[in-house]
Amino acid sequence: MLTAGRIETFLTVMVQQSPEEWVWQRLPEGFWTVKFKKSYPPLDFFIEFNQDILYVQYIFRDVRVHYSCWQALYRTLLRLNEDLSLVKFGLTARDNICLMGELPSDQFSLDTFQNLLGLMVQYLQELYWEVGIVAETDELAPLLTAGEASRAFLDKTTRDLIQTIKTETINVRKD
Repeated sequence: MLTAGRIETFLTVMVQQSPEEWVWQRLPEGFWTVKFKKSYPPLDFFIEFNQDILYVQYIFRDVRVHYSCWQALYRTLLRLNEDLSLVKFGLTARDNICLMGELPSDQFSLDTFQNLLGLMVQYLQELYWEVGIVAETDELAPLLTAGEASRAFLDKTTRDLIQTIKTETINVRKD
């Protein structure tokens, strides 16, 4: 049976295995935060447990969706969701973008928990910049909401542009 104590034991083991990567904190009953420190930006996950399911969520708090980008963002999130396993993008009640994973309590083990968090870290490291740029770049919105033929051509071009912006942004912030 999954309990709050067992979750905290697993969080402690994760930190002991990789102290340079993970840190966690207990919030009010049934909630925790877990931070993956070896990423830019650091990834803060929120964990909630309700006896049946363990929910893990990352909220894109620093991404503000521009009004003209909503349709492009919806298309992008739906396209990405088609390719993701075990987790999905969504929106919070306050319209923040989030990545969510669920783990039924009867499937909970240290391995499944670490795999879920590891998968979320991997997807966020791959897709964080793409989602943020689509949400905040007015100039991309018309390109991403064009017809199918245009989108097929632009998919690679958009990903190349996003990679360039990501690289330049990280380099500027490191200096």
